[in-house]
Amino acid sequence: MGTAWGDFDGDGLEDAYVTRIGQAGLFRNLGDGTFTDEAVARGAARNGMSWGTVFADFDNDGDPDLFVVSTYAFDQTPTLLYRNEGGFFTDVAQQAGARLNLDAFGLAAGDFNRDGRPDLFIPAQDGRNRLLLNETPAVGNWIAVKLTGSTVNRMAVGASVEVTVQGRRLVRTVSRGDSFNAQSSPTLHFGLGNAVRIDTLRVYWGGHAVETTTDLAVNTTYPFREGTLSTAITAAPVLPAAFSVASNFPNPFHTSTTIRFDLPEVATVEVEVLDLLGRTVLTLPGLQMDAGAERLRTLQAGTLPAGTYLYRLTAHFRNRTQTITGTMLLVK
Repeated sequence: MGTAWGDFDGDGLEDAYVTRIGQAGLFRNLGDGTFTDEAVARGAARNGMSWGTVFADFDNDGDPDLFVVSTYAFDQTPTLLYRNEGGFFTDVAQQAGARLNLDAFGLAAGDFNRDGRPDLFIPAQDGRNRLLLNETPAVGNWIAVKLTGSTVNRMAVGASVEVTVQGRRLVRTVSRGDSFNAQSSPTLHFGLGNAVRIDTLRVYWGGHAVETTTDLAVNTTYPFREGTLSTAITAAPVLPAAFSVASNFPNPFHTSTTIRFDLPEVATVEVEVLDLLGRTVLTLPGLQMDAGAERLRTLQAGTLPAGTYLYRLTAHFRNRTQTITGTMLLVK
């Protein structure tokens, strides 16, 4: 009944969490227009009759956590606080002081007291609103971004911000419809862990309108108006000069891993996984993909045993075929 969008596994793609009755759905974005439900494997499946839900980085470690409210009278499921640790979730509501036995439908997140830690607002069925102030000790650094549009809508709904810090890409999007019967703050919050500077911040206003700024201080809120950042890019992005493949991420991996690659032109891309004897153990069929940087194909480990594997990425262009091979480690 409730929905939340957030990049829980840190691959730069926003994933979806959907509350339901009995078991939630955690739909991981595979980057090719498809999703896979990993709620059970990631430890976030438990739902009662659940409604409101939000992604928010409550401890500012760079991994967005989940909060869920339910109808307690249905099956005695309390509020759930799923702490995200490397893309896997553990309910820590009891020890965090956030376990509430109430019938709640709405839920919203935002930094109510502007201390750099996301707080929660819960309108409950008994008529008594709850404001949960985040008092997590020893949290990481953070930044917040408040966008104002000019050529796009004034509230910048649909605009996305990408922060690059310590080699990681963190992505947030301005939404005006999430959770259930509630609306979270439009100010975008980024937990940064121990990072002390922002390398690059990009705002994607829509279409090809992109603005960039660099070397920002942490632990502050930045109000950005469209057209005022240090570098503005309004032309179509430059295509990669050649077919190239980055190392798969994560590596080592447990259940799945994603291969990033650049395409200078449209191509049909196939993926094979081979063992160290050269035997094919897994195949992803050809998928036609547009030219551009950071195209993605995701591999599921399935029943493969732990070990070292090779992946072979083959791109069939209009007048040629190119193959690149890499190594990855599966741990179980």
